[in-house]
Amino acid sequence: RLMIAEVDESDKSLLNITPHIAVLNNLEEEHMDTYRDMQDMRDTLMTYLSRVPHHGAVIYNIDDHNVRSVIGAAHCSLFSYGLEHDAYFTARDITYQQFQLSFTLYAGGRFVGPVTVPLSGRHNVYNTLAVMAACHALGISLQTVSPHAASFRGTGRRLQKLLSDPERLIIDD
Repeated sequence: RLMIAEVDESDKSLLNITPHIAVLNNLEEEHMDTYRDMQDMRDTLMTYLSRVPHHGAVIYNIDDHNVRSVIGAAHCSLFSYGLEHDAYFTARDITYQQFQLSFTLYAGGRFVGPVTVPLSGRHNVYNTLAVMAACHALGISLQTVSPHAASFRGTGRRLQKLLSDPERLIIDD
C-alpha cells in the first residue's frame, strides 16, 4: 500500500510527484547549477509542499531555518521534529556510543519511550525523529515503531562499518 521514496531537489524532479507525506530534513545552498539563488530553491520547495493534499502531512525539521521559511506553503497537517527548538517530536537524554545512539522520545510534550538505533551521529537522531513523525502521520503507534528502530542497520555507504578489529576501524561514508 505504501511507497517510500527519497526525492531530491537537485534537479527539481521532486516537482514531478505529489506526495501524501513529505519529510523535509534540511534546505541548504547546494545544487546552485539548477537554481538562480536560494529564493528560487525555496520557491521550488514551496511548490512541492503545496502539492501535499489537505489529508496529507508535512514532517519538518524545525531546527533548520530554511525549512521553517517554506513550511507556510503546506496546507495539511504539520509535524515538527527537532532538538533545539520547541518541536512536536523531540529526543531527550541522547547518548552516543560507537555505532549506537539512544534517546528518550517525546511527542507533543508527552513521554513515549526509549529508542535505540544502531547508528552514529546527531543527524541520525534527526532522521529517526523524522521516521517516527511519518509513522505517526500514517496512524502507526509510536510504541509499535520504537522497538523496530533497534534493528535498522542504515543504508549502504552511510557510516558503513567495513572492518573492525582491535587495531583498525574502517568506515565507508
